[in-house]
Amino acid sequence: MSTSPMIVRATPAERLWLQTRAKENNRSLSAEILDAIREAMKQDPLFIYVRECTMPDGKFYSVAVSLDGDFFETEDREQAFAVARDKTAELGLSRNAIRFEVEDFTDR
Repeated sequence: MSTSPMIVRATPAERLWLQTRAKENNRSLSAEILDAIREAMKQDPLFIYVRECTMPDGKFYSVAVSLDGDFFETEDREQAFAVARDKTAELGLSRNAIRFEVEDFTDR
């Protein structure tokens, strides 16, 4: 998995807290920030959503990295799941991160 630089803006108190934790844990500041992010991700994990959307004129499937927004749409269910599997691999997530939902828009 690749990494890239990221600028994080923090208050003096937040920076001191991170520096203190890093020193206590004998880690770099970057390692301490990543540890805090990973702990937060355990409580609020990232999911890839595959949605089956039923419309009056047929079905389509959308794939999204959160509950908001889509990044891929298709009429092919298998293609939608293939895209979701590819995205989990790209992000370093397990396949357990894929969630399937059904939405019915025929009565709206």
